[in-house]
Amino acid sequence: MQKIVPIILLVFLLGASAPAAAQSIKFIVTDANDDSNARDANPGDGVCEDEAGRCTLRAAIDEANASDGLDVTIVIPGFLPGGNSGEFVLGRVAPDVEANTYENNNDYGDLDINGSFSSLLLQGTGTPGPTISISPNDRILDLVSGSPVSIERIHFTGGTARAGNNGNADNSGPNGIHGEDGEDGGALRIAPGLTVDMDQVTFSSNFTQSGGNGVAPASSIDLIDGGNGGSGGNGGAIFIGKDAQVTINRGTFSGNGTGDGGSPGTGQSDGEPADGGRGGNGGNGGAIYNAGSLTLTNSTITDNRGGDPTSGAAGVNGGEAGEDGEGGSGGGIAHARYIDGEEETEGSTTIKNNIIAGNSAGDDTEDGKQPGTDFYDNKGGKTFTSEGYNLVGTKNASGAFRLKEGDEIGNGDVGIDPKLNGLNQNDDEAVPTRSLQADSPALNSGTNTTENNFDARGFIRPQDGQADKGAYEANSERFETTLEITDFNVGITEENLVDNDIEYVEITNTSDYPAQMDDHVLVGFGPDNTSCISINLYGELQPGETFKVGDPTVAGIDHKIQLDYVGGCGDGNNQFEDEDGALAIYKGGASSIGTGFKLGNYKEVRKDLVEYSYNLSASRLAQPAADELKSAAGFAAYPNPLSQNGLWLEFPAMEQKEVVKASIYSVNGTVMAEKAFTVDTQGSKHLWNIDQGKWSKGMYFLIIQGETSTQKVKLIK
Repeated sequence: MQKIVPIILLVFLLGASAPAAAQSIKFIVTDANDDSNARDANPGDGVCEDEAGRCTLRAAIDEANASDGLDVTIVIPGFLPGGNSGEFVLGRVAPDVEANTYENNNDYGDLDINGSFSSLLLQGTGTPGPTISISPNDRILDLVSGSPVSIERIHFTGGTARAGNNGNADNSGPNGIHGEDGEDGGALRIAPGLTVDMDQVTFSSNFTQSGGNGVAPASSIDLIDGGNGGSGGNGGAIFIGKDAQVTINRGTFSGNGTGDGGSPGTGQSDGEPADGGRGGNGGNGGAIYNAGSLTLTNSTITDNRGGDPTSGAAGVNGGEAGEDGEGGSGGGIAHARYIDGEEETEGSTTIKNNIIAGNSAGDDTEDGKQPGTDFYDNKGGKTFTSEGYNLVGTKNASGAFRLKEGDEIGNGDVGIDPKLNGLNQNDDEAVPTRSLQADSPALNSGTNTTENNFDARGFIRPQDGQADKGAYEANSERFETTLEITDFNVGITEENLVDNDIEYVEITNTSDYPAQMDDHVLVGFGPDNTSCISINLYGELQPGETFKVGDPTVAGIDHKIQLDYVGGCGDGNNQFEDEDGALAIYKGGASSIGTGFKLGNYKEVRKDLVEYSYNLSASRLAQPAADELKSAAGFAAYPNPLSQNGLWLEFPAMEQKEVVKASIYSVNGTVMAEKAFTVDTQGSKHLWNIDQGKWSKGMYFLIIQGETSTQKVKLIK
């Protein structure tokens, strides 16, 4: 799940094409923009990069959709390079209204996942983690096809599934005179049959909208009765399709809601008796509408609301009034009553150690009450299964499922108040949560399990001997993690020549909890204790898991970055050749990440100090002439800076004839030019005519790959 990006100005992520035999591929989002250029420039090439050279969230989804048969990880940082917060606002809209409708190709609005990957992980990282919202009226994420999908450590807010269209008086269109139902899934829609796992997720202030209005038919058509109002969309936060398999652990659902029913139309007023249209139903499932199989653990669902109905329209000329609509059931969770407008009962839910309380169903127009204040069971106690330790606040819910140890269920006319504070997130918390008040019945009444050893924020659980119910553990502390340097190959030795691309650093999570690498920085120091290079690490590292960051040509290195950037210390040729230099890992927070390494910004002093030295003779370190850069093996590339007349490559004599590959990369890993050259036993000299028309000024990297060796040269334009 880890890929890395430096927080200094030079970013070199070598984006080589995904090898055909690869089983996995990882992308790290580095830019929060979602503008007209945000789509990936070449989906399927294994490089997340839009037309502007950025890895946007939309471009990463494009690449995932095109990664056939691969295990894909998209790392979504909570803090981006350059000091930008990880707040992703989806704002890409179609150029005209006609095109700005729901589509499933990831073009506009919501992010559409529709690939044939083997698996996909959307990994929010950092503390705090990322927030994803949307500016046009659309949901945030649409899982159209492709599974399994995992979602971790992300806050979804501001999703708004679109309202239904109004009916047409001439009875045209797919719904004729009747209002269309509102779209389902305010933040997330999961298609039938998919498998989705979520952990440490928060859904707040997401909504479906109302059904469309029915209309009176025009006098020019045969119909006379008024059109029915459409139903509000179902699933204020999440809509789970039929036969989908979904698990949610450490989830918080707060302030979500479903749309109201659309208004009905009156009958045609041409003198004949005409009945009024039926009122629209309120949307069901203020937080979750489930037509599949849901397993919910260690989660809090509160302050969500089902939609209100509308009354039937009055008849005209002696016609009857239309029927009233029904209020939305299940302010927290509703099992399916309708699928695609057809009456159908589907859905099952297993619950353990949750708070499902303080929600409200839509008002019923007849008696002001609607079943399912906190949840709605569409088969009378047969589709919810408790595994214990749940707090369900709704009154008259004791018959909804068989009680297990630790369950607290509202009875009679009095429901249970969970006594929660408002939604909040501090800088040391992964996602927003609803904390417990001092007298909350959820305190110290939950269960201690292996999947519940920390809460949604990343704080230790249990705190007082017995865990609390829900997503929040009161009076707790954030768990600590430790990253250590466990192996390295840096510095200049007889075996490790100048700029020979064999440097790496291995880092291991030696703690008992998943480590957010975003909260750490790897720093290389010179003899004067000034940092030469600082590399912020993005991703999550599981306990005992190891990864290596290193030069792109080192075999087996997945996390590729140049370790010899010219920075604030050293002699300007290789930052790890200072005799008294050192490597260190520091730990900081969001306020320090993105601004470059400054010792005072980080909470901990130097950790895992690693000293290294070199034994290369002074003559071998002599700088080449200004117009060419030579490696120790005798290779030369000139002129440097580059000329529009081309680049000369001069190769030494070889023991046998060899074909070498020359590649030029930009600092962000884009392949700018590639060509193969044949080198014979007498040596050879080649003029490489390179089209530099679209190259910007700055530094580039020339890498020459032979059968037995690799050379690297920095080029300046």
